[in-house]
Parts: sequence; structure tokens; C-alpha cells
Amino acid sequence: MAPAPVLGPSVGLKSHLGVARSALSLIRHLATPVLPKTMKESPIFVRTYDLLRWLIPATLKFPRQHRFVLAETVQRTALRFQEEIIEAGHRERPLAELARADLTLAKLKLYLRLCHDLDLFSHGQYEHTARLVGEVGRLLGAWRKTFEQPGRAKG
Repeated sequence: MAPAPVLGPSVGLKSHLGVARSALSLIRHLATPVLPKTMKESPIFVRTYDLLRWLIPATLKFPRQHRFVLAETVQRTALRFQEEIIEAGHRERPLAELARADLTLAKLKLYLRLCHDLDLFSHGQYEHTARLVGEVGRLLGAWRKTFEQPGRAKG
């Protein structure tokens, strides 16, 4: 049996760097949002993505005693909202998914207000988040209206 080839330090390092570059390019590809073309262009998907892109790093800066409960809850709720609107985008009649998304957005608003009241968000950060969430809420409401029945009473 032939002995295994001995790799010098430079060959091994080049091999590891190549693998790391490949992994990094795969991660970048997987991190790109995969949405149908109409969803990529729809303002609610774009604004929700913008909200997540701002919100997740902001919650990672919470003090340790709040990071594992409140920060995680805010992150999960915001991600759940995004999942629900994506699911709605794949349905012909998405009323149930849009209603769930509306409820999830209401929960997110409550958690964000709590973050502000506990001084985890500055006033400026809270205003920014409230603007983003308000815009997403208006877009969600407009989307829901397109599927509501014309003669149905609203409660």
C-alpha cells in the first residue's frame, strides 16, 4: 500500500481557503430571498424584508437579560409574519393566511412597544420601526381588501 501523500502547509491552506470560499458563496446564494418574481416586486414583501434586515441586528444588541426572551420573541414573530405573507402569496384565496398575518403583526407591534417602554429601543429607533411596521400594515390591509367580498359586513 502506498503511503498517503504529504501535503505541505501551503497546499493544505490553499485547499482550506478554496473550501471556505465555496462555502461562503453557497451561503450568500442561500441567504438571497427566494420569492417568485411577482413577490420580489410587491411592496409588502420588500418592506417586510427591509423590516427584518433592520430589526434582527437591532435586537441582537439587547442586554443579555432581554436577549433570550424578548429579542427572540420579536425575531420569531417578525419571521413568522414574513412566512405567513409568503404562504398567502402562494394561495389563490389567501384570506386565512392574511388574517393570521394581521394577528401576527398586531403581536409584533405590542412586543416592539414593550421594547421601547423597557428602553431597549431609543425613541428614534422606535419611530423608525413604527414607520416600517405601519407601512407593512397598510400594505397588508390593502391586500386583504382585494379579497374581501363586496357585500360582506365588516366587524
